Amino acid sequence: MRPEPPEPLVPTATARVAFDNYRRLMSEAWSAGADCLERGELTNDRAAHDWIEERAQLARKAAFAPIHTREQTALGDGKWSADANARLWRELAAESVGR
Repeated sequence: MRPEPPEPLVPTATARVAFDNYRRLMSEAWSAGADCLERGELTNDRAAHDWIEERAQLARKAAFAPIHTREQTALGDGKWSADANARLWRELAAESVGR
């Protein structure tokens, strides 16, 4: 019988992890975009802008998905109140700078 896999660890600093992931994903996108520019695949400012904008949106969505999940867990299903939302956002603000 195979052992059950461990429960995934939930980072305590979700906001900081999200920003770190976003920075990493954008670094990868900018590097890939520079390669595309050098190969002549993006031939004007509009094409370059649209290319990086699409990747930035995808990176933002991927990086911040854990925060969205956390918000839904904390505030969804009728648990929302202005005070609860404010507390969560203050926690995220503190976490994002490592407090």
